[in-house]
Amino acid sequence: MLTGRGAIILWHDIARDGRDQYYDWHNTEHMPERLAIPGFRRGTRWIAVDAGTTPAFLTIYELDDPGVATGAAYLARLNAPSNWTTRTMVHFRGMERALTRVMHSYAVGRGGVAATLRFVDDAAGRTALRVLGDDAAGARSLLQMPRVAAVHVCSTDVAASGKTTIESGRRPGDLAAPIGSAVVEGGDAAAVREAARALQSRLGGAGLLGVYQLEHEVMSSSG
Repeated sequence: MLTGRGAIILWHDIARDGRDQYYDWHNTEHMPERLAIPGFRRGTRWIAVDAGTTPAFLTIYELDDPGVATGAAYLARLNAPSNWTTRTMVHFRGMERALTRVMHSYAVGRGGVAATLRFVDDAAGRTALRVLGDDAAGARSLLQMPRVAAVHVCSTDVAASGKTTIESGRRPGDLAAPIGSAVVEGGDAAAVREAARALQSRLGGAGLLGVYQLEHEVMSSSG
C-alpha cells in the first residue's frame, strides 16, 4: 500500500531528443533531491507499456501527509531549481501534476505494473470520485482479481496543484490536474488493465486509463 496519507502523482511526456538527459537527471539528481525533503517517503517512476497509454511517464511520490506538498521545504525546492533542472524542464510535455490526499490504499503486495484512472473535472468525474470515496469495500474487492496486488484512490487538491512556481514556469504547456485518480498495481499489464476496466465499468465509464511498468524506485533514507 502507499506509505503515507499524501501523494504527488505526475503524468507527462518527454520530447524524444530530451529523453537521455531526462533519465540522467531524474535518476541522479531529481528523485534523490525530492526524497531528501522531510515528509517524502518513496518515489517511483513508471513508463507506458504500449503506445495506447498516454502520457508516456508516470511518477508517484508518497508523502507523510498532504501538507508536505504545500510545505515550506518542498516549495523552496520548486522555487530554486538547479541549473540541470532548468535545462531539463524544456523537454517536458503535457504535465498533469496532482497534489493528493490518499482516500483508500489496500494491498497484499507490490506490483511491477500499474494502471491509472484519471478523473477530469466534469459531472462523470466528480460522481466517480464521490463513489470511490464512499465505497471502500468496492476498491478493496479488486484485490480478489487475479494478479492484482494493490489498489489506491486519491483525491486532488486542485487549487494547490495549479499554483505556479519557478520550476513549473520552465515547463511548456502544463495541463490541469485530474480531480482524482485510482491506481491498480499487479503482476502484469493484462491483469491490471482488466481490473482497471472493471472499476471503470462500475463508474459508468469515467476515467482516462493508462497502463505503466515500473522503471525506478527511491526510498527516503529516513523512511
